[in-house]
Amino acid sequence: MSRNEINQALQSIFNERPELAQKIFGSDKLPENMEEAVIHLSSLDYVELIIELEERLNIESIPETVMEQGIPIKILADRIYEHVQQ
Repeated sequence: MSRNEINQALQSIFNERPELAQKIFGSDKLPENMEEAVIHLSSLDYVELIIELEERLNIESIPETVMEQGIPIKILADRIYEHVQQ
């Protein structure tokens, strides 16, 4: 699995789940530069996003610690990639 696949999975989640994208970005429009976009979520929304990623990427147990308030998408993808490589 590559970082690009992780970014594509995130992009597809945001495209298919506009209500989750609204919660994450606080806007109806997705950011132009998705990798630099910053995530703003409640802990419940973190869990929802992690579950979506696990299902789409066929990954077991992405730790919630990969997420944090205000994390850029690029760093999130890097952390998930590092987790998968372990």
